[in-house]
Amino acid sequence: MAFAPVETVETVETVETVETVETVETVETVETVETVETVETVESVEGMVQILKQVITLYAL
Repeated sequence: MAFAPVETVETVETVETVETVETVETVETVETVETVETVETVESVEGMVQILKQVITLYAL
């Protein structure tokens, strides 16, 4: 009988650990998505800059 409560506590701790790991993985996924979005935004801005440079070059001629 004395072992049953200990096993229950260990089970709960294991579940909490798994949930924590899943939370960490979720946070990492969100950070990765945000990073990808930032990279895409930077690429879009660079594309706009290239177009503007071409337009300015055309007007300069």
